[in-house]
Amino acid sequence: LARETKQAAESSLNTAYTIILLGSIISIVIAAAIAFWVVQSIRVPLQSVTGMLSTISSGDLSQKITIQNEDEFGQLSEMVNELVDSLKLIIQKIKDNTHQLTQAAEQTAVVTAETNANINQQRTQTNHILESIEQMTAAVEEVATSAHSTSDEVDKAHIETQSGQEIVTSNIHSIRSLAGEIDNASEVINQLNEYSVNIGNI
Repeated sequence: LARETKQAAESSLNTAYTIILLGSIISIVIAAAIAFWVVQSIRVPLQSVTGMLSTISSGDLSQKITIQNEDEFGQLSEMVNELVDSLKLIIQKIKDNTHQLTQAAEQTAVVTAETNANINQQRTQTNHILESIEQMTAAVEEVATSAHSTSDEVDKAHIETQSGQEIVTSNIHSIRSLAGEIDNASEVINQLNEYSVNIGNI
């Protein structure tokens, strides 16, 4: 009886060991499966996000992440997609602003060229005006010099005219005096003639 009890206990113990061993193996397999699933559920979405970030960093904004789950990785994927949309919008605005700046720069260049041309034209016209003013100034100075010279000649002629008038007046006086003397001489001659006649009659 004791032997049978011992054998039954050993058999029960062996069975328990077997069950425990099987349970442990099954638990390990299940844990490994769970771990594999968890790793895959993390690795695959993470690879998608990192691959998408790498694509964005290379300058390609045409790709988007396909969202498969609504968990944290799904939210992260959605945020990455929103980032791509925001980058597209920013780049488009930059392109538009660059185009506007290019047009403004071209218009500014045209206006600057026209302004320079107008300034050069005004400078040329100003130089012509200055040359004309200088010529007019020289002509006015020449006229003033000629007028001054003419005034001197007129004054000189006036002085000479006055001197001539004085000479003419003096000559007139001389002629009148000479005429008076001639008259006196005629009277003396007439008297001499009378005296001669009287003498002849005697």
